[in-house]
Amino acid sequence: MRMVDLIEYKKNNGEFNHQQIRFIIDGYVEGSIPDYQMSALLMAICFQGLTLKETALLTKVMEESGDIIDLSKIEGVKVDKHSTGGVGDKTSLVLGPIVAACGGKMAKMSGRGLGHTGGTLDKLESIPGYQINISEEDFINQVNEIGLAIIGQSASLVPADKKLYALRDVTGTVSCIPLIASSIMSKKLASGADTILLDVKYGNGAFMQTIEEAKELAQTMISIGKHCHKNTRATISSMSQPLGNAIGNSLEVIEAIETLKGNGPGDLRELCLNEGSEMLVQANLYPNKKEAYQALQEVMDNGKALEKFKEMVKALHANGIEIIMDIYFTPGTNLFLMTDCLRNWVMQYHVDGFRVNQEVMPSLTLASDPVLSGVKIFGNYWDVAALSQAGISSRKNTLAEYNEGFLCNVRRFLKGDEGMVEKVVHSFARNESAYSVVNFITHVNGFTLMDLVSYDIKHNESNGEGNRDGAEINYSWNCGVEGKTRKRTVMDRRMTQIRNAFLMLLTSQGTPMILAGDEFGNTQMGNNNAYCHDDEVTWLNWNKTKRSESIFTFVKNMIAMRKSFRVFRQDHPLQMMDTLSCGMPDLSMHGVQAWRPDYSNYSRMLGMLYYGAYTAEWDGRSVYLIYNMYWESKSFDLPDLPTNGSWKVMVDTYDNTFDASLLSVPKTAAEKKRKKKAEPYISRKTVVAPRSIVIFVEV
Repeated sequence: MRMVDLIEYKKNNGEFNHQQIRFIIDGYVEGSIPDYQMSALLMAICFQGLTLKETALLTKVMEESGDIIDLSKIEGVKVDKHSTGGVGDKTSLVLGPIVAACGGKMAKMSGRGLGHTGGTLDKLESIPGYQINISEEDFINQVNEIGLAIIGQSASLVPADKKLYALRDVTGTVSCIPLIASSIMSKKLASGADTILLDVKYGNGAFMQTIEEAKELAQTMISIGKHCHKNTRATISSMSQPLGNAIGNSLEVIEAIETLKGNGPGDLRELCLNEGSEMLVQANLYPNKKEAYQALQEVMDNGKALEKFKEMVKALHANGIEIIMDIYFTPGTNLFLMTDCLRNWVMQYHVDGFRVNQEVMPSLTLASDPVLSGVKIFGNYWDVAALSQAGISSRKNTLAEYNEGFLCNVRRFLKGDEGMVEKVVHSFARNESAYSVVNFITHVNGFTLMDLVSYDIKHNESNGEGNRDGAEINYSWNCGVEGKTRKRTVMDRRMTQIRNAFLMLLTSQGTPMILAGDEFGNTQMGNNNAYCHDDEVTWLNWNKTKRSESIFTFVKNMIAMRKSFRVFRQDHPLQMMDTLSCGMPDLSMHGVQAWRPDYSNYSRMLGMLYYGAYTAEWDGRSVYLIYNMYWESKSFDLPDLPTNGSWKVMVDTYDNTFDASLLSVPKTAAEKKRKKKAEPYISRKTVVAPRSIVIFVEV
């Protein structure tokens, strides 16, 4: 069987059988069928079409191309819903809670928006902290407990559709109804629900322009459902104008909540009640739509539906996840309105904190408010003098600063820029008494860590913005080759740089913040490429933790080390003085020669000694870090210790070594002082490899 023969066969209006479709899909997913041949076949399908049997077979084979979710552990009938989307379509945010409040079990895996409008996941993620990627076990438990869960679909769910959709998008074959139907239904079938309700939109704001096209698509998908023995129904609704009054992810979330309160726009309320009644009848919870409609009205009016939305947020707390909302207030917004808005989120939805634009929302208002003072507030700066004048002393548990300076200094030091040693000393040691400092090297609006060590210049080609957006200066280094490479030397260098970055972050004072996906080497093929689209660039494939075991294990080890050594997480600023009169400062700086730090412009070497006597629970464990960001190996002195202790290597980023035995608490300091001077484990000089970090622990 050859692909060229199958293209010719469909061009002449032949009908594919199961074996032929299996050959096509399997071959394209595994890469033996190239894009140019699949493009030709898609165009032939657009012109010749597919029979209902062919469409059903294609759907089934695509469904089986990846994981199939097993929801059998969820009690009762599992219902799911899909909308073809449109401007202002926030139906799922309302529909899920009202159906759950009437006894339904809605286990929904949603996608992001395509084109000009956000999808359900985009809307939910306008509540920062809302976790769209949870384990299958947590997903099932949440549906069993509260009747509702809306999460992102797994990257391993229907991989055939992911490849085909990307190809259709650039070959003018998106509008083919059999291909649309198989794309939607393959994902719905793989998601494991017992019933499926399809909301097919038509009109100026929808993909289907006419009601006839919408009916054809609906009938095709229902036929696929019947062929696959899945209870499938469809509704057809107009999208000639935006649904509701609000457009924009965060605004649509607010309007959905108002609808759950019974105060939403009439068109959104009516659509949700009609679709919800269909779903409840499908699930055999009500005998007819009239009774189901009345029940949905009741839960919407008495507040039970709104409670389900709150329960969904609480379920995240049960999994140890805090919800921090990112709220941007427009300049000129009334202060009382802003304050009431934040208070409402705290009191009604129990969110754990906010990040606000302090240029508009005064910092003192947040810090002194009787309701808001008890939650976490993240900002770009805090005026210590103003806080003190207002009678606010230390709020390290509630007030935090996003430390942009840490990102810039550490990135530049990591890539070997000149004149950075003194600056990173301040970044590594910075701690504040009045508020917390949040350190990070990567964040959502730029390079991932893997991309930081893979590109010299910005790359925004994949987000459709023509490389016009994104920061021009990223302080990145490609380690020798721009972008993807199979060169072993370059990949080894990148892995070392990633380990260096994680070590710098997790051994610095303050609170470390890790961008999701960095722990397994996630890439977005450039900075800001995840902006406003839904494909493999934007997804987090947690299965990669197995393929990137080296990075993943290193990060876990660094977290364990940070927890074990109090010197890295002190609750007060370091003085760099001998305040205990013990012969050693709490933190001291060194160069290639002990006690002689080199802050010259050409220096790229630094030693930092954290003396264990200054921790709250003194166990005598001092730690010495040597940073060599030079491109050649360097010899360093090891400073002597008053306790006559010896140094032992715990971490070496160049060799990727980690001695877990040193995590355990050694003998007490008093016992150490009674010991005779021990033979050192290594010489008083040590050689540190190029562009690497070594951590020594006192033994």
